[in-house]
Amino acid sequence: MKFVSHYSSSHGNFYSVHEDGSALGLECGVSITRMQRALHPLGLTVAGLDGILLTHSHGDHARAAHKVVQAGVPLWASTETLEALHLGRPWARPVRPRRRQAVGAWQVLPFTVEHDAPGSLGFLVLSPSGEKLLFTMDTAFIPHRFVGLTVIAMECNFSTEQLRASHHFKRHRVLRHHMSVERLVQFLVQVDMATVREIHLLHVSNDLGDPAMFRQVVEQATGRPVFVAERQATDKC
Repeated sequence: MKFVSHYSSSHGNFYSVHEDGSALGLECGVSITRMQRALHPLGLTVAGLDGILLTHSHGDHARAAHKVVQAGVPLWASTETLEALHLGRPWARPVRPRRRQAVGAWQVLPFTVEHDAPGSLGFLVLSPSGEKLLFTMDTAFIPHRFVGLTVIAMECNFSTEQLRASHHFKRHRVLRHHMSVERLVQFLVQVDMATVREIHLLHVSNDLGDPAMFRQVVEQATGRPVFVAERQATDKC
């Protein structure tokens, strides 16, 4: 199983996970044209995805949602997210927290997370071969425990120290609804790393994040290779 970060910023988010020719999309916060271009080097297309998992309705995660369903690609999200985006069947597919769902060759277990978009979810993804991906985006806490993980891909948005020293106009919202490096480390040190192959840090803030420091801190805490998603979506996506 291979996790790939294509776009990861407040301008737009799009990721994919693939194994033996089967692939899922994660988020669709850039244009469908950019999604196609990102998948092309992998020999994939948007239409060829088994489905797309969407964590919540905010534009930097869901910008292409309507285009995705128009292309006939199943889009899986909570009922609240689909209603907020005014999406319906046949291609918009509701999922329920803690209820496993088959998505093509993959198995997906959604779980609730705390964010200011109703129905926000994280996903535990089981690959066709049985490897596990933990994927979370905008949330300050993960009130769940996981075992047997292979790849961890989670938001690491800001440093609490940098946020407190700043005059960021969304300071209180960031603190309440996004994952700090400190909270992420607190979560990760409780995870059994025996099966974990790699960790990906996503959605790092341009103003309040320090990618090099975040990588070093998480590697020291976990003893696993850490990759920081590049901020590729720097214009209108």
